[in-house]
Amino acid sequence: MTASLLRPPSQLNSPPQLNRWPRLWPDQRLLLERQHDRLEQQLTTLIQWHQPEAPAWSAEEAGACDHASQILLRNLKLHLRLEERWLDNWGCLRHGHRLAHRHASETALEGLLRCGRDRDRRLAWLEALRTWFVAHRDGADARAYSLAHAASQP
Repeated sequence: MTASLLRPPSQLNSPPQLNRWPRLWPDQRLLLERQHDRLEQQLTTLIQWHQPEAPAWSAEEAGACDHASQILLRNLKLHLRLEERWLDNWGCLRHGHRLAHRHASETALEGLLRCGRDRDRRLAWLEALRTWFVAHRDGADARAYSLAHAASQP
């Protein structure tokens, strides 16, 4: 297992004046897409750790996996909140999109709590979360991002 999921993003270590939130949709979209990519990478790494052919974990590795799963959920929740905020600012956040985010956040947390440290159940949970995330990115997010692009044009 690697601790790559546990490292903070390098952006957090940069001077405060460089951490300004983008105001233009193309820049906001780029940041959101980077977050999408990072979340997908976190999911892929966690899924690899949970594969049946992966070696058994030590207590320390199981704890690191638990922590990485919690970080994934935190990052997902923060991403969804930021996405909602920016799409709402562009007038492109639909009520159903917001509800889908809320439902996904709640379901993801409940799923993690239900599976505990059972690797097979956790793997099923991670795969279901990845399926939702990819479908949402390619569906509701793609439509909303397209609307935001159109709204941002002069």
